[in-house]
Amino acid sequence: MNKPKPKYKQFKKSLPSNLANTPERKYNMKRNWKESGKPKDFNDAMKREEPMFEKVYHPEEGKSYYHAGSVGPKSGKFLKPKRHVSTYKELEGFKSVPKEERAGTKLVSRGRKWQYKEKTAREMNRPGVDKRSEKRIDRGIAMSKKAEAKQQAKQKPKLKASNPPKRKK
Repeated sequence: MNKPKPKYKQFKKSLPSNLANTPERKYNMKRNWKESGKPKDFNDAMKREEPMFEKVYHPEEGKSYYHAGSVGPKSGKFLKPKRHVSTYKELEGFKSVPKEERAGTKLVSRGRKWQYKEKTAREMNRPGVDKRSEKRIDRGIAMSKKAEAKQQAKQKPKLKASNPPKRKK
């Protein structure tokens, strides 16, 4: 007898609220689910050799939340759009790796997302750094940091001007 195929909607419903309530346009959970072997639920996704999520502590809130990776495990496609508030962290991570170690990998800007790709033989033989790509990455970092700053500004509570208490005579 054939097992029923895992359904994405069932999987998404089993996720913790911070992941389940994230719109697909802000994070491509469906691509992550497919590339991770279509686990049937959150527990199945965590039991994998490479779990889909990791628990991260947020000291400003005093809570821990589950986070998913920024890049598809098989395709190398970013799961977050260019303007996502944390895309810059992945881009800066790529730039921080010495050029000799990332020699065979390039970062390509496609539409709303980035993607890691292997360099072709022709690109490998070309001396020097692809300056246009470096500039694009720098612009991507700036764009993502700007989005993060905008989000943080929205979250800060606005202080009301209050009158100091009057002294009794």
